[in-house]
Amino acid sequence: MKRFSAAVLSAVIIIYSAVLSVAADEPEKIASEAVCLMDALTGQVLYEKDMHKVLEPASITKVMTVALVLEKGFSSDSVVTMTDEAVWSVGRDTTHIALTPGEIVPVKDLLYGTLLQSANDCANGLALYVDGDIAKFAKRMTDKAHELGAYDTNFVNPNGLPDPQHVTTAYDMALITRWAVSVPGFKEIFKTIDYKMKPTNMQPKEREFHHGHKSINPSSEFYYEYATGGKTGWTEEAKNTAVTLAEKDGTELISVTMMAEEAKDRYSDIKTLFDYGFENFNRAEFSKERFSQAPVPIYDNDQKVGQVVIKPKDIVITKPATAAKADIDIQLNFPIRYNINDEIKPMAQFILDDAVIASIPFEFEKNVDASQASARSLNEEEGKKGFKDFYISPYLCFTFAFFALAVLLLFGIRSINIIRYNQRMAKRALKKKSSPAVSGAPKRTPGSDDDFFNTYKRK
Repeated sequence: MKRFSAAVLSAVIIIYSAVLSVAADEPEKIASEAVCLMDALTGQVLYEKDMHKVLEPASITKVMTVALVLEKGFSSDSVVTMTDEAVWSVGRDTTHIALTPGEIVPVKDLLYGTLLQSANDCANGLALYVDGDIAKFAKRMTDKAHELGAYDTNFVNPNGLPDPQHVTTAYDMALITRWAVSVPGFKEIFKTIDYKMKPTNMQPKEREFHHGHKSINPSSEFYYEYATGGKTGWTEEAKNTAVTLAEKDGTELISVTMMAEEAKDRYSDIKTLFDYGFENFNRAEFSKERFSQAPVPIYDNDQKVGQVVIKPKDIVITKPATAAKADIDIQLNFPIRYNINDEIKPMAQFILDDAVIASIPFEFEKNVDASQASARSLNEEEGKKGFKDFYISPYLCFTFAFFALAVLLLFGIRSINIIRYNQRMAKRALKKKSSPAVSGAPKRTPGSDDDFFNTYKRK
């Protein structure tokens, strides 16, 4: 048996066709221009306002920067030597910790400096650690965003400094944050309020970092008791932005707020969104036994050549608190058979009040016996590919059409001439038949010169 297997990444477990909402209790006033409230476990969107609007993110960019470094990994002796570009590409009028070219900085300190102090020079240093080049790292950031489904995101730097090409959306940042908090070590930095950086080869004093997100600081007037981490941002172009993580009774939510005119509006929106989410939604669990399925056969014409083994799993979804688990209908997208060239997408859809609130794919294993699969199927597949690859240029099409039109035109003219000639000959034959015979007249051949120009006299 030739075995093919495919797996669905756990980080991308749910595809949505609708935003969950409880219309009667939705927030009445959200000051930020764009927001997204997402369940961190299931990825379901609980509330949104222009969440797909493309905006500049400012320093919430650094969530991606730090998470990528943690994903790569580092050791206690991992360090970065700061370059002129990493230091001086950051304006002295922006947030930084006064790093110096040639300064040797531990990667751990750069991570905390980036998230807590929002230091732009620290973010540049992390880019050097991963790729040795800031532009290459920015491309890595964008590639990762697209891998996560954040297709409206484009990063051109690791710190979020203004650039018209450096953009994202509230929804995309929720996806990025959801992935980031799953990276080992990220939550620890995300929730830290204070941190001290030891002296370096060029700085004899300690540097102190303090988290800029006031929702997680108990001493702030904007403290939110369930907030467990976050990152804020501000530029003149992006205004006030924030990503925030909060947990209550085992439910973890992510809020993203973008383009708030005032910082206080940003914090007010954060509290409003989380209160709405925690009060109006809860989760429902479904055991994998609900999704058990016998292997689905694969056919090549009328011959069985293999099977698809679907791997059931326990599933958790988010639902409105007013809806009972029994109110949710489940539709399984498991056919009774597959054809050998079919696309395989085993999936469970969860339906509430005639709306699909979640569609969850399953991992599967495809087993095909290549010796039994007919050459016909392979040839048909190649034929489809060949047809897709066949291409006729517009110039060739125009030339062919012009030639065909010219042939038709010539054929038409020739036909008309033949008809006219036949009509003329018919008239002359009729006239000859009705005229007296001319004796001694030589016999004429129709169409000859003497037929048109010679005259005959009576004797």
